[in-house]
Amino acid sequence: MLLAAWTLAAAAQTVGLFHLDRVANHPSVSGKDVSIQVTSNGSPVPPESVLTTPASWTITVRGPGNVCFSGPPSKAPAYDPFTGVTTLTVDHARFGATDPAKCFWQVALQSGAARYSASQDPAESDNFSLGAVSATVMGTQVLLRVRVHGVPPPGSVLSNGAYWRVLAADSDGNRKAIQPVERPVYAPMSGVVTVSLPTAALGPVNLKDASWSAAFLPPDNTLTSTPGSAASSALQQAKSRDDADLYVSGSYIAGVGTKPIWALDAKAGYSSAPEKFPVLNWFVKSSPANLRFGIYGEITANPDAQPPVDRSQVDPDSILAYTTLFQTVRLPLNPFFYGLKWEVQPVGGEFSRKYPASNLISGGRVRFIKVLAAEKRWGADLIPSLGFEGGKNLNQPSTLFLRPVDLHNYDTIARFRTGADANFYLYRRVPTPGDAYAFTLTGSWIARVPFTPEPFTTTAYLPSLTDPTMTTRQQIVEMRTNTRHYVQIDAVWYATKLFGFQTEYKYGSLPPLFEFVSHQVSVGLQFKATYPQNHSVANPLP
Repeated sequence: MLLAAWTLAAAAQTVGLFHLDRVANHPSVSGKDVSIQVTSNGSPVPPESVLTTPASWTITVRGPGNVCFSGPPSKAPAYDPFTGVTTLTVDHARFGATDPAKCFWQVALQSGAARYSASQDPAESDNFSLGAVSATVMGTQVLLRVRVHGVPPPGSVLSNGAYWRVLAADSDGNRKAIQPVERPVYAPMSGVVTVSLPTAALGPVNLKDASWSAAFLPPDNTLTSTPGSAASSALQQAKSRDDADLYVSGSYIAGVGTKPIWALDAKAGYSSAPEKFPVLNWFVKSSPANLRFGIYGEITANPDAQPPVDRSQVDPDSILAYTTLFQTVRLPLNPFFYGLKWEVQPVGGEFSRKYPASNLISGGRVRFIKVLAAEKRWGADLIPSLGFEGGKNLNQPSTLFLRPVDLHNYDTIARFRTGADANFYLYRRVPTPGDAYAFTLTGSWIARVPFTPEPFTTTAYLPSLTDPTMTTRQQIVEMRTNTRHYVQIDAVWYATKLFGFQTEYKYGSLPPLFEFVSHQVSVGLQFKATYPQNHSVANPLP
């Protein structure tokens, strides 16, 4: 809990600070001018005189046809204080015959001693769209929160209630549409538009079981938004196994004279706003930016089967079930890390289905996001982490793997956990929201350092328990305090948004019995997805 308190304090100090968010992917061309939009949020905002002065900005452009230049905008920037969007203009002649949309853009803003920067994010869509909708009844008013994505239209359009339409419906079939709504309020930091509706205007709709949807319908049809809904089941691509809400990886090996050998790696869970969960809703009344609560389960199976065999088991050797509270925070003034993600695991369990082995575990960790590269077609990041795991052992069997073991001192669990994730992304030529990655290469390393002895399972050639004259390869369990490493590398080519062909490498051991896997390589299929409302991360490589 000290770890959580420290990270919450860091979040409180950084989450509200002004920063440039990203550069739009698609510039607009009008005669001799090429314009690009830059989103920003946080406070205190630099003076408007700074934001609208060309000398305060530096635009860097690289692209095909030897296009490479850096300098101030050709015209005074236009800043919209309602949305935090700044429009910068460059002379079209600087691109020659090259299409400006094929170039990679970066910008920097100098305000006194402070310097802010941003670049394009090919995995993010510029198109303004609506996401999940939630409602809170407050006396005679209903407060409707609509999550939005993309580059917002001008504030004069976004704040006009005549362009918003809200539909409420209950389980009895009563429906009521309201347009216009009272003046909307946009919060760039959380990506939420809030509107207020009088309960009297909703007529016969039962607000206790009402479902809500919203639509943004401005007069310019190029700004038309997709409607938002209170219940959305859309799935998007996940960066990695650690980031996924739904994950299944499987491989199959078959040969003459042997039964099939299977390997399985799966993860499933759901995250949502903390105020929707019992107990947590006593403390969290509304969702701060990016704060999520999830319930997850994970299964990892590393079958120890070598041809020829007469049977093959896929019994999991590591099962995890846990709750987690997590939040991603930008660090706009940190020169090295782009952001951090803190996670607290109030309660969880470690199990092995094959054997009576289980632990009750709590803990937390902090992950620091370091962007290594953010180019037009590819990106890379490094995410080191520090954490702690502690709990209690629930089982002390006298035998494991048919051999006697002494676990009478196995009680308290305390581990230091460190590690790092490294990710390389190759984007599709035409990325779309939720479908940006054509290829990913991810590597994960975890090191658990026990402060108290815990089981460690390896293999050795020992006399058979049934026939001492024969030596066989057997699994043995020892109580040790050695560091337990686990390395996993995945290379995935995505045939569709959620399915891909995978090559996977594993080395190391996972709790509770830390069964050691030595250099296992498999080829198979992978399904990996995330719920878009759960991972609104402050990372230029989403």
